[in-house]
Amino acid sequence: MHETAHLIAEGHQAGLIGDASRFTDEVRREYATVLAIPLTSRMDHRLVEMPAPDGRPGFAIVEASATNDPAKLQELREKHRRFVTEQQALYNELDGIARASGLSTDD
Repeated sequence: MHETAHLIAEGHQAGLIGDASRFTDEVRREYATVLAIPLTSRMDHRLVEMPAPDGRPGFAIVEASATNDPAKLQELREKHRRFVTEQQALYNELDGIARASGLSTDD
């Protein structure tokens, strides 16, 4: 958990270590809930559905007050969608540059 907290603090994406597909949704949700406590020094978070831009299911940990405010939840979902979309576009651009320069390891 310490490594995950460090990655997040440095602005990187982080999650379960290793092959996350080996973990059930319930374990991933519990891990995220527990991880939110040391990251925020609070225990009043709630888990909400946060689908990916492509429609895949997902979840996020939000402040408890947001769960009672549909407009706030929609705003958070939109911010998340924009962030993920921007990150994917950046990844695609960097991957294209790597492929064009012969640096890609996917081939």
